[in-house]
Amino acid sequence: MVFSIRKHPVGVTQHVVQSTKDRCDCFGRPSDYAAYLKYLQHAACRFQVSVHAWVVMRNHCHLLLTAAVDTAIDALLRDVRQQYLGYCRSLYPDASELLQVHYLCSAVQADDHVLRCCRFIEANPVRASVVA
Repeated sequence: MVFSIRKHPVGVTQHVVQSTKDRCDCFGRPSDYAAYLKYLQHAACRFQVSVHAWVVMRNHCHLLLTAAVDTAIDALLRDVRQQYLGYCRSLYPDASELLQVHYLCSAVQADDHVLRCCRFIEANPVRASVVA
């Protein structure tokens, strides 16, 4: 399967939503969340992407990212997805392609929009009634 590489303007903050296929849960245990975040941290350093805000829910993630290279966000998400899939397959033999290849992404340019986006991301678990 061949995928096209998405380019994002260098230095423009992006709100990314990475979802699971069919809205299934792919983060069940605390170690699952920790593994995903470890892969995110490593990929952010490797691909020169700043992570400003994040939340990992049971079946999706919200990330606020700024890249130093126009293909870096796409490379980061692809790398994290592959690493996490390998992790899942090692623990859950019947694990399939959990995280979707495609992701939602929108530019966040104004400073007040960045702040609103951070608040939206941080409030996501509250709105989903995961935490009080």
